[in-house]
Amino acid sequence: MGLCCSCCSFCSISSSISRKITRCEFFLFGFLGIPNPREYLYVLSDKQIRIIISKCDLFYDVKFLTLQTVPFSLKETPYTVQEGFLTDGVSSGCRLSHFIGIDTAIAHDFLYATHPASRDTCDEVLNPMYRRLAVNTFGESSWQSTGQRGALFINQDNAGHTCLKLYRNALYDEIIQETQLSEDEAEHFSNYFERRNSLMCIPIHNDS
Repeated sequence: MGLCCSCCSFCSISSSISRKITRCEFFLFGFLGIPNPREYLYVLSDKQIRIIISKCDLFYDVKFLTLQTVPFSLKETPYTVQEGFLTDGVSSGCRLSHFIGIDTAIAHDFLYATHPASRDTCDEVLNPMYRRLAVNTFGESSWQSTGQRGALFINQDNAGHTCLKLYRNALYDEIIQETQLSEDEAEHFSNYFERRNSLMCIPIHNDS
């Protein structure tokens, strides 16, 4: 029992350190990205991640939420990554985003989560150099794992409730799971929605 608790504690500390390093990298490399990654990705806090995992435990490795929609085309077929998309930052991570374009990298994450085409076809949205160096080497496991769990989004409905929605495909017409957060849980994401609304130039709703 003691060994198990020690292992869990070590994993929790390691995960927390890893996320702190990610935030530092995101800040540093964010200045180099065109477009700027900080206008596209919101870095999740440890508390926010714990709330997400409590609802969808397959998403234990998420690090970012998208701040705006990302329209793109694949083989002349249009797609849109809606805002609120949760990503682990593997292919859209800040380390290489200034080489491949953060908007393109988000699109690639979305394609891997929804599988609208073959893996080779989905990889065509990326810069050829990055595709050769990273995706061809490490992409297979990500293609399998993210495709099995789907694409997870956090958004607010018309009544102002904060909800998690898990989609199976890129057309958003097959919801696997929909979970409404409690008021206390939703409060932890208020700063995300404020940041997102400020980028979208949408006034923040205030009942008072």
